[in-house]
This record gives sequence, structure tokens and C-alpha cells, in this order.
Amino acid sequence: MTSVEPNRTDSLLPGEAPDTVDASDVQHWIGVYEELLRTVPPLAPGDDGHGLPREHAERWQGRLNFWSQRARQ
Repeated sequence: MTSVEPNRTDSLLPGEAPDTVDASDVQHWIGVYEELLRTVPPLAPGDDGHGLPREHAERWQGRLNFWSQRARQ
């Protein structure tokens, strides 16, 4: 499982506050990252360039994992 440090601000989206204690914020960010990963597929070898570079997909998956862990706490 990919893990992302919650205080790495270079990987956060605008308005994302990893230290929030509001459950609705946690659910919001889970939805945001699920939608990003569902909407923009990662590039496959030989792709025409219309997908998402692998490092972005991995970063978004890491953020989704972070928020999903927060939801279970």
C-alpha cells in the first residue's frame, strides 16, 4: 500500500487540510481522489499521451490511501 506523509504540502490539492478532524472533509477528499483516479487513467506503454503520467496516479492513490485510513480512525 502506498503511503503519503500528511504534511507534504507539495502533494496536496488546494484546500486539502490533512489535519482536519471534520469527518465530512475526510469523505470529501476520498471522493475527490476517487474521481480523479476514475476520470483520468494512467498512461499505458504506447499511449498517445492522453492519460495521466504514472507518478501523478501514484501520488493520487497515495492521497486516497491516506484519506481512507483517516476515515477508519
